[in-house]
Amino acid sequence: MKNLFRKLLEREFGELQYYRMARRMLQEPENNFLNMTLTRELAERLRRKRQPELWNMRKRLEETLLCSYRISRGYWPYAAFCFFAVLVLFLLVTPISAGFLSLAGIVLCYGIRTREYITNKYCYIDAKLILCYRIALEESIREGKGESGD
Repeated sequence: MKNLFRKLLEREFGELQYYRMARRMLQEPENNFLNMTLTRELAERLRRKRQPELWNMRKRLEETLLCSYRISRGYWPYAAFCFFAVLVLFLLVTPISAGFLSLAGIVLCYGIRTREYITNKYCYIDAKLILCYRIALEESIREGKGESGD
């Protein structure tokens, strides 16, 4: 399962380019949050795009950041709800076999949500790449030199 940042970067630049960027980021010291060389290369690549395309890229980036935030903030309330739902099932449903299907559904949904939360929470390389991408994108939009198309 891919995290949201990786999906966005692969959609914007392609899978091969994503792997190149990730490999370069892995070569950086761990405490560096920003790879300026990569940021400049991304900015140079983005300068060749038209302004409307840059604005669409910015919109997709903002939507992805918001979705990632929602996943992160919504996980613990969801986990608490699942815990209480399981507790209620054990307390209210007398025959265990009757509540088994409901319990299995809750556990399955919780597992899927947990996997989504973990893949998005612990994607340090992709978060660093998104930071470089965001800076390069903002710089390209601010300069307004994106008149020629790719």
